[in-house]
Amino acid sequence: MSYNPDQGSYPGAFPPGSGYEPYGPGDVTETPSQPLPLREAVCQLPIQYFRVLTRPNASTFMREKGKAAWNIIWAQVLMLTVISAIFTILRIIILPPTRVIPIRNGSVLNSMLMALQAINSLGPAFEVIVYVIWAVVAFFLSTSINYLIARIFGGRGTFKQYSYSSLLISTPRRVADGLIGLIPIASINALFIMGTFVYQVILQIYMTMAVHRLRGGRATMAVLLLPIIIVILACIAAFLIVAMLLASLHK
Repeated sequence: MSYNPDQGSYPGAFPPGSGYEPYGPGDVTETPSQPLPLREAVCQLPIQYFRVLTRPNASTFMREKGKAAWNIIWAQVLMLTVISAIFTILRIIILPPTRVIPIRNGSVLNSMLMALQAINSLGPAFEVIVYVIWAVVAFFLSTSINYLIARIFGGRGTFKQYSYSSLLISTPRRVADGLIGLIPIASINALFIMGTFVYQVILQIYMTMAVHRLRGGRATMAVLLLPIIIVILACIAAFLIVAMLLASLHK
């Protein structure tokens, strides 16, 4: 029997036995959700965050994506900026400032470190502004790139639904990362952030399956492509930094 991805019912997008069936019994006939008035939508956000985090499957996002509207998207972006500002201020208050230790004969590396120190010396207000702007820019940049990648892999969802569903994942993760970031133990921070990142990737795969109506394999490739590229670029950058450091030490 041939597979037709355009057939009307939800199960048609995930054929039996494919290993990517996100819908359980009774989920197929559920009435799709609709956008809510802004006040009601904001009041329901904590419940939606909890549902998304505790029920990691595509059917959860299938029910939530219908509530997408630009007013609640911008409301969550505003929340993201406020959260970023609060945790940045708390981190400045609680954690000691970073000191730059010059490296002997490391002229190139010292120039980079002193540039970072100059930015830090501009004051807490500047640091808060930078983190807030970066939080918004990073969200829309990563969301846009991931959306385009999913479209390349055959996705058919809208950018509005994709942005809304992405915020249901990234907003609670930002709160969790901000809280753990206040602990002045680098190893704990690194392990926790790595764990939340892995869980976010899993949720993004389910979200991409629901919003773009993609099979699990395609959704996985669409979500993992950008992190893989970032890891490769980070490795290249680390190699170049180490090479510059070694070259400076041998002068």
